[in-house]
Amino acid sequence: MCLFFLFDHYVIGTIILTTSLVTDFVDGALSRYQQGSRPAMTLDEEVSLTFWKRVNYRGVTHLGRTLDPLADKLRFFLVLYSLGIGYVATSVIVALTVMAVCLTLIRPIKQYLKLDNVSSNRFGKIKIWAEIIGMVFLVFVPEGYRHPTIVTIVNIVFLFALAFGMFSLFGHIFTGYLSYRRRSWQRSPKIAATQVVEVSIEADDEF
Repeated sequence: MCLFFLFDHYVIGTIILTTSLVTDFVDGALSRYQQGSRPAMTLDEEVSLTFWKRVNYRGVTHLGRTLDPLADKLRFFLVLYSLGIGYVATSVIVALTVMAVCLTLIRPIKQYLKLDNVSSNRFGKIKIWAEIIGMVFLVFVPEGYRHPTIVTIVNIVFLFALAFGMFSLFGHIFTGYLSYRRRSWQRSPKIAATQVVEVSIEADDEF
């Protein structure tokens, strides 16, 4: 796809990009439909399966939750770097890249530590839609039609995506911290009980 855009074969590149976006949406919806009301597999249960069985599992998997964001980032940066240089501010491109690297690293870390859910949060989903809107501008507004107003709008869209990407990253860090604290309390019931008693005593003193 990237090569087609670089060598000015925009029609073929656009067809590939559109197909990628549609199949990505259908794949997620189909997985949730096939999962139905069944409880999702735990990570330990899924790891016990072969890679082929995990790929062909009819439902939601931890592997799918990990690979789907990677595919989204790969598609986005292929378009951004092939069409966005000279169109989108360099500082914005660098910031988006750093933010994407951080989001990519936080997921396996949380998964390794078994902290909370590694799937995209609400901020991440908004970020993806902002990136899609930005890609539409990059693909469907040719270089000769890039009026300064359109360039400004495109940069604002990507800044919007950057902001929600940062919210998503902080959300992952915060929920991971809460999961760690919750797990620590469950492992130390005496400490948790002591803290609850102390909080109750402080509340009684206040009243």
